[in-house]
Amino acid sequence: MNPNLKKEFVNLMFRLKKIRIAQLPGVNLHMGELFVMRKIAAHPFNSDANSEANVDMTDIQNSLCVTKPAVSQMFNALEKKGYISREIDPRDRRRFITNLTPAGEQITIAMKEHADKAITQTITRFGEENMTQLINLFNHFIDIIEEVQTEFLAAETEGA
Repeated sequence: MNPNLKKEFVNLMFRLKKIRIAQLPGVNLHMGELFVMRKIAAHPFNSDANSEANVDMTDIQNSLCVTKPAVSQMFNALEKKGYISREIDPRDRRRFITNLTPAGEQITIAMKEHADKAITQTITRFGEENMTQLINLFNHFIDIIEEVQTEFLAAETEGA
């Protein structure tokens, strides 16, 4: 194996991690926080409906592949920044009703528009055929990484 390949791979992963295509200049939001805000925007609480709280923490946790405390931290950060409001669900005091504030709605819309333009421009420059190939390669690559991780975990469990 080419000895530089591992180093180039690690460098590429760090470069990919630093990319914030949806980030508006001057807005301090992490991708996870943006995801949470978009989730809240897509599922506003309807007090007339006989529904439960509008945002499922476990769903967010699973979608972002993060821990429950990490999701809680995101909600706290968004509330502190004034982008969301939370109140206890009167029908189930264990749950929260979460809504975007007007500032949160404004930022969510602006970031969605910015991301859409940036992604469209990126795909246009890179080419649709190249993007399709890249997506297929990344999906295949991630499948392999997940298989390797599963194999390592199984080997560690057997060895313990």
